[in-house]
Amino acid sequence: MRDVAALAGVSLTTVSRVVNGLPTVDPALTGQVRRAASLLHYKLNFTASSLRRRDGRSMMIGLMLEDVANPYSSAIYRAAEDTARGRGVGLLAGSIDEDPRRERELSAALILRRVDGLLIAPAGQDHSYLNNEMQIGTAMVFIDRPPSYLAADTVVSDNRAGAARGVRHLIEHGHRRIAYLGDLSSITTARDRFAGFLDALRDAKSSS
Repeated sequence: MRDVAALAGVSLTTVSRVVNGLPTVDPALTGQVRRAASLLHYKLNFTASSLRRRDGRSMMIGLMLEDVANPYSSAIYRAAEDTARGRGVGLLAGSIDEDPRRERELSAALILRRVDGLLIAPAGQDHSYLNNEMQIGTAMVFIDRPPSYLAADTVVSDNRAGAARGVRHLIEHGHRRIAYLGDLSSITTARDRFAGFLDALRDAKSSS
């Protein structure tokens, strides 16, 4: 970075602001810095940069999904990517495949890469293994399913109420033989949806 500053004839601070994408640098100076960086084949080392930052942040977030190839996971990925990009934050993503062991392995790999936070669609039933990481400042938000044995923010749908509402809709339209097709009972969302299915059937029976 010092070589870039010397070639561009600007201060080290100006180079730092340009390579970090800050909009406070005069366009002419920005052009000088970029030309010098191109001539010197300079590329920002984000790992080294994060070590030097006073706040210790890497400006990267880890995203752990069931399967980045399926439509639901890919929609979450795109939403997270768009939001992070608008704030100058990068995203590292991986698939868990409903495997608790893979969930732990992926979280450990992302933490080793010094991500500032984790977005997790969990597969496991015990997330206490993340307690220490949370205590030292790694932000965590769970998606679609709540964590177990860990106090963390969670973004979920009301699966139980949603399933009950769907069954009631069918009953109100005269349907009486209603089947339920669900996922593994070990999955929180599947259990909640089945519970909602049973709620609606009980309500219909008690009101008939």
